[in-house]
Amino acid sequence: MIKAVLFDFDGTLIDSVDSVWREYQRTAGVLNLPERKFEDFARQLGKPWEEALENLWPGVDKKRFTEVYRLEREEAKLIEGVSEALSGLKGKYKLGILTSRGSKTLYQHLDSTGIDFKMFEIILHKESLANHKPHPEALLQACRQLEVNPREAVYIGDSIVDAQCAINAGMKFIGVLTGGASRKDFTEAGLKKEDILKSLKNLPEEVSSLK
Repeated sequence: MIKAVLFDFDGTLIDSVDSVWREYQRTAGVLNLPERKFEDFARQLGKPWEEALENLWPGVDKKRFTEVYRLEREEAKLIEGVSEALSGLKGKYKLGILTSRGSKTLYQHLDSTGIDFKMFEIILHKESLANHKPHPEALLQACRQLEVNPREAVYIGDSIVDAQCAINAGMKFIGVLTGGASRKDFTEAGLKKEDILKSLKNLPEEVSSLK
């Protein structure tokens, strides 16, 4: 029986991926870094900032990249279906957010998109996680704080990194096609077609059907 529903943030609850990608490209251009394809960028979604930068540009001056990157250029919009999903889950399950995003912009985007952070029993971000996705300890930490067994929780995310984290933690996973990963990406990662959603609108029904 599912007792807790945990969400990734970017690409799952809020639409920010395209604007982040544009700012990555602009910053890389300013620093004369090699061009990268969106697919390369998408494979880093869900990972901590420094790790993503190192994977994209090995040896990059991460401090300089951070200085040039303009957080204010990120655009955050509530993804269609999220309000319905959260309303349908609230009061029935313990809810939480687990993201590699830093706390400052996380709470800014929660506020700007109108998501009531008080409905979540835990919000784990870059600064509060001892280990980061895809390390299973990220989700295991969340389960301990929610006082649930990993088998009693489901993680909702938009990236292969999210899926790997859930699988590594022995937790159920539902992939949503609103961020970085495609249906093909998820199926190649081992997900069944019924575990891949186009929208979160029907998530309450999907969660209630999980055994």
